[in-house]
Amino acid sequence: MKNLSLIKILIGLVCLCTVKNLKAQEDIYFQKSEPERVKVLIQAKLVDYECSIMDPMRIGVGLAADYLLSNRLSFHADMNATYLQVSTMNAQTFNTNLNKLANYTLAQGCVRLHLGDKIGVQKIKIVTGSTNDGRYITTDYLVIPFPARKIFSIRAGVYGSVEPVNTDDNILNSPSKDKKEVRSTDGINWGSAGVPVYTNMNIFGIYGGLSFISIVNANYSESADGSYKKLKRWFRETYIDVMYAPVVSFGDIKTANGVSKIVGNDPGSFKVNNLGVRIGKTVLKPKNFAAGFGLEAGYRPGIAGQGYYFAGKVSLVFCNKNHDSPKKKN
Repeated sequence: MKNLSLIKILIGLVCLCTVKNLKAQEDIYFQKSEPERVKVLIQAKLVDYECSIMDPMRIGVGLAADYLLSNRLSFHADMNATYLQVSTMNAQTFNTNLNKLANYTLAQGCVRLHLGDKIGVQKIKIVTGSTNDGRYITTDYLVIPFPARKIFSIRAGVYGSVEPVNTDDNILNSPSKDKKEVRSTDGINWGSAGVPVYTNMNIFGIYGGLSFISIVNANYSESADGSYKKLKRWFRETYIDVMYAPVVSFGDIKTANGVSKIVGNDPGSFKVNNLGVRIGKTVLKPKNFAAGFGLEAGYRPGIAGQGYYFAGKVSLVFCNKNHDSPKKKN
């Protein structure tokens, strides 16, 4: 009986909290909601960071853009170039002067085909205030169902990349058990433990997967007469892709004695993996000079066993014209 009474009390508290939340939600009035007006989003990537098996730290900059039609289709393009990378900071080898090493660079673009595109709802946490008792800060908030454009799509695109590699990356297929080396087509073994030889890896591939997008572009008020208006805007995309790279090639090793060619999957050469997978999320604020960020992790095509990576970006966002910012009424 005591347990039954306790359950009843808990149910009553849950109902009370629910009623209180619903009552609070009645104080939110939507003056205008136009998520479909968000058409163009451009990102200037101020920081593009990546940590991978092949390089623990790459920092670069880049650009990204999204263009959304009214229905059916949308487009995405992205590129970045690294200006600081750990992998080549100590590349003082005998072939460095003749082999020009690339900074890691990636370019990609895709088309999204919308399988579902409708105006639905997106629950968003709205902070209503906070209290400070000297020891703790208590934040009051509501979870409000905002009108949102919800897009579910399949996407397909192409990508290309170039990055520096060295003989120490040849873990799986070294011609010597005691040393990490790469064998060129003329039978020469290049590099050994502690003395890596550098060249570049070029990749061209395709990718395809699923995309889930939610867009909020609402003008709302906390009073019935609209005396104090606020804006809520966001663009969120979660995606997962499978990647396939039919082209994985390596630059020649150039020395004063000539040129030696490296071919992937040859005996003693780099063992190549053509498949990969990635998952990522992008969160943007669709207004000019607003912040955005993104996270991505996965396994890329390239040298087998070396494709694992994690990446993050911080962007400055520009958007097509939306309705003007609301002003307080006197």
